[in-house]
Amino acid sequence: MEKTSFVTKKTLTETFRRLPIGGEITVKTRDFKFNTAKTAKYNLRKEGIEIKLTERGMIDEYKVIRLS
Repeated sequence: MEKTSFVTKKTLTETFRRLPIGGEITVKTRDFKFNTAKTAKYNLRKEGIEIKLTERGMIDEYKVIRLS
């Protein structure tokens, strides 16, 4: 009998959800485009989770901060 291992998939929505309030991470645009992050932000807003996104002063990456 073969053993099956779980497949893990990177998702921005779950990553943002697991951030502690006030926590921040930097995401490379090669991993997730900025527009994908904005979509995840608006989906989480429906759950009451506020996220701040900024790419000011950064090249090929953006910063994510969880506000609430």
